[in-house]
Amino acid sequence: MNVNTNVKAVLLQGEPVRSSCRKLGSILLLLVIAALPSWAQTAADPTQGPMFHQLWGLNNTGQPIGVGTPGTAGSDISARRAWSYSTGSKANVVAVLDTGIAYDHPDLRDNLWSAPEEFTVTIGGMQFTCPRGTHGFNVIEARKILSFTSADYSKACNPYDDHLGSHGTKISGIIGASGKALTGTVSNGVVGVNWTARIMAVKVNDANNYGGVRNTMYGIEFVVQVKQFFATRGGLANVRVINLSSNGHGCDSSYEVGCMEYYKEIQKAGDNGMLFVASAGNNGIDISMAASYPASFSAIFGQTNILAVASTDNKDSLAWDSNYGATVVDLAAPGVNILSTNISGGYQFDSGTSFAAPHVSGAALLVLSACDQDTASLRKLILDSVDPKPSLSGKTRTSGRLNVSRAMNKCFQQVIANAVRSDSHFLSPVPYSLLPDWVLNQADPRFSFVFEDFNFLGNSGGHTVRVWLATEKANPSNRYLDFMDPDKGAWTGWKPVP
Repeated sequence: MNVNTNVKAVLLQGEPVRSSCRKLGSILLLLVIAALPSWAQTAADPTQGPMFHQLWGLNNTGQPIGVGTPGTAGSDISARRAWSYSTGSKANVVAVLDTGIAYDHPDLRDNLWSAPEEFTVTIGGMQFTCPRGTHGFNVIEARKILSFTSADYSKACNPYDDHLGSHGTKISGIIGASGKALTGTVSNGVVGVNWTARIMAVKVNDANNYGGVRNTMYGIEFVVQVKQFFATRGGLANVRVINLSSNGHGCDSSYEVGCMEYYKEIQKAGDNGMLFVASAGNNGIDISMAASYPASFSAIFGQTNILAVASTDNKDSLAWDSNYGATVVDLAAPGVNILSTNISGGYQFDSGTSFAAPHVSGAALLVLSACDQDTASLRKLILDSVDPKPSLSGKTRTSGRLNVSRAMNKCFQQVIANAVRSDSHFLSPVPYSLLPDWVLNQADPRFSFVFEDFNFLGNSGGHTVRVWLATEKANPSNRYLDFMDPDKGAWTGWKPVP
């Protein structure tokens, strides 16, 4: 990507900036050039901070990580290119079922889900009412109340992370750390796949990072009920992704919960529009031969809302301890020496499929910030966008590693192609890769802008169609398209995307 970071735009009449000076009806635009990405216009760009070079899973230039060996350039999820489309939004919620979240961390506190009003859920046959401002739910404390070993209902509404290893807090940072830990105007923090997000904390594991299937099911039940509760109140708990960075080999009748009961609870999440992202586990075994749940459910029951994730290192090799399975594990993502947020307010490296899964959850949330997708389409888009890797051949269904930029690219192609197809001047769209040198600007701070060239078949043959797409940051479902009509040689003017 070539971006001129020294040029800024001057704008009159409140109209979006274009790539060249031109007259649009009676509206004048005075334009220098707008080639400055929105993330480069902020006072504290986290990609320029001292921590960013350690985030190899997002941007691998071959740099050594910690005291480790240098990586292979490009062995990452291509987050930096994806951020040219979007850096996230507050429109959707990701629920992290884990040890909780340290929600006072400076890189997390702005990206937490907070209940807009008091709400009530029923878990295990008992009602729990949590106050406005609650960041999620604590299943560990709720089960103490259910077993009559505690009567402090307020603790059930406090999902703060008490795990010394900061497991849930690290997961959350990978998905959506903001990079807002500052020294002056310099970011000393880390960013997640999303810079802007809403993360719901659901504490299903205790201080020793142990929980069990029943806890997970109660956690899913909480998420479903909260989403349903707020659906009629502005949709302010629109959970679209659940991350579960834990797994186990038992859920049959000899265990606490039967496999079918567990599976049905995950499917309930799917029925309520949620993608369920699960880690494959860290036993270094083929779980096609020895089932691990919930990762193995899709192999047992067929197409589901589950994505099972293996772990790769900074050379795109399968991690030595990562579980795998050509018929069970869907894809891989970075999971070795991953730097993220911890409960002390600082940062810490960790490894495992636990830290690969949130890269996928974060990618799903990022795609949703730019393109509305149902769960099945979102799952397929992520799987169809992987980078194929020889090291993963026969190890995952896709033989590939996550590439969020390609997923965003495909998503935008769908949006623009559908919009142009709906215009009477255009007929059959021809697939065309987005140009690497697009332009993004923030002349109107309410919107993000993407400029692309496409090839389409027009009324008189093939045409290169110049397209602007404007996305409202506060509500990414509001998008507007303007494109050059090849038959008229003029811009059509802004119109809502269908």
